[in-house]
Amino acid sequence: MLLSCTNITAAAGQIAHKSVEVGQRVQPGTPLIAIVSNDLWVIANFKEKQLANMKPG
Repeated sequence: MLLSCTNITAAAGQIAHKSVEVGQRVQPGTPLIAIVSNDLWVIANFKEKQLANMKPG
């Protein structure tokens, strides 16, 4: 495979999982890294009676 046939695409985010090491040979179509978004999400489950005690910050 020639480098002229290689596509490298930029993406915004952070690397969540790296499945390749320096010097390792890979096959075409092999996922090398997993990129996750920079957006943060928090999922919290509270009872209605607990909401009265919550304040910003």
